[in-house]
Amino acid sequence: MKIFVSAVMVYVLLRSLLPAFMLPKYIKKVTRTLGEKPAPDRDSVPDMEILIHLREGGRFGHCDVVFDGKVVSYGNYDKESFKLGRTFGHGIFFTADRDKYLRFCADYDNRTTVCYGLRLNRAGVDKAKEEVEKILEKSYPWTPPFQKACETGNLLSYSDDLDYCSKLWFMADGCFRKFHSGLFKSYFAFSKNCALLVGEILKTCNENLKPSGLIKTPGKLFKYLERLLNSKNNTVFSRTVYGNI
Repeated sequence: MKIFVSAVMVYVLLRSLLPAFMLPKYIKKVTRTLGEKPAPDRDSVPDMEILIHLREGGRFGHCDVVFDGKVVSYGNYDKESFKLGRTFGHGIFFTADRDKYLRFCADYDNRTTVCYGLRLNRAGVDKAKEEVEKILEKSYPWTPPFQKACETGNLLSYSDDLDYCSKLWFMADGCFRKFHSGLFKSYFAFSKNCALLVGEILKTCNENLKPSGLIKTPGKLFKYLERLLNSKNNTVFSRTVYGNI
């Protein structure tokens, strides 16, 4: 057990120190040439979007799903539960307003966000929503500290020192839930993470979207979506960048 814990801590440390020049060359190429790819035919408004976030220096950081103007996401955000450099923690599901969230990511969290547009039929979107509802059956509402203080009249001043969820509630209409049981109750950086949620949703909504079980990180998801974008599969049909490269 001690060997495993030590290995995890070393991995987390190396990952946090990984410089941009060690990323695969194709990532640098894509981030230099990003732009929206024209829709093949009809309506260019996507039925669903997948967001891949790049942190400063080009490192992959996070991924989300968007439909009906709402971001759907999952991660490790309760600092009271952090273990081993945030490798473990309580799983937190959140929704947020899409446009406010993208502005928040660029202006307040210093991220570049790559947005992939997906074309689905109505049944596909409905199945995605059903999958989210199924996941949330094992969840309960959770309130970040700043929101709780505001709602109880114990007003605090907004500052950059606030936790991530408090900022997200204030800036992007964030709404949060934790899990009392099930797959997403506990977060684990290498498997039970944001990419797992995206994969669980994608595989329900379109027969052309069957991400491999090996897609366990935002970086792997990025490769998968790039491959679909450049293939004859028109399900992934556009790519837009938000923020600074």
